[in-house]
Amino acid sequence: MDKETREFLTEKFEAIDTKFEKIDANFEAIDTKFNKIDAKFEAIDAKFDKIDAKFEHVQQHIDVKAVENRRHFEVVAEGLRSDIQQIAEGHQVLLDGQNRIETRLLERVNEVEHELGAMIKFSYADLDRRIHT
Repeated sequence: MDKETREFLTEKFEAIDTKFEKIDANFEAIDTKFNKIDAKFEAIDAKFDKIDAKFEHVQQHIDVKAVENRRHFEVVAEGLRSDIQQIAEGHQVLLDGQNRIETRLLERVNEVEHELGAMIKFSYADLDRRIHT
């Protein structure tokens, strides 16, 4: 190869080498930016891990409170059942007592009515006898 061609090719290869060096420098800058972005994502991931841990703790606390509240509600409900049962039994006793009183009262009214009727008949009979005598 002659000297001019060699110099021409050398210049072209040096120009290409310079362009590749610039491209390499650009890639290194891009790699640096990606490394910074990766570091930021790692920091964000660490924050999400902390948030996940806090949510897990809150969820466990909610679960414990839910079980505790359910037990408390069951105790209260059982107490209410007992109170309602006592009220229902008391109400039934009152109704039974009222029915007995009504029955006795009706019996007594019937007795008094019968006695009164008998007394009135006796009085009329006595008056009628007096008038006829």
